[in-house]
Amino acid sequence: MLALPAHLTIETAQAFTETILRDAPMDENTAVNLDAAALETITTPGLQVLLSLQKSLHTKNSRLHIIGATPSVQAAFSDCGLQSLLEPS
Repeated sequence: MLALPAHLTIETAQAFTETILRDAPMDENTAVNLDAAALETITTPGLQVLLSLQKSLHTKNSRLHIIGATPSVQAAFSDCGLQSLLEPS
């Protein structure tokens, strides 16, 4: 499982994308699990990285799971209509 950084913003989105490309299993019929327990701040570029990852995985019949999101992060995802990315806690 990969951990999301505390701040997934324009300043950190590129580095996190590189981490995903290097470390995430991108095979067909797999799941990429991201631990969101440390995530405090996510902005539009961070959401774009996650949505891009979800789209890439979907084309390979794979799935993105975001696990352990705090209530404030859950609210942010819900506000953007992205609560389906979050695994129930």
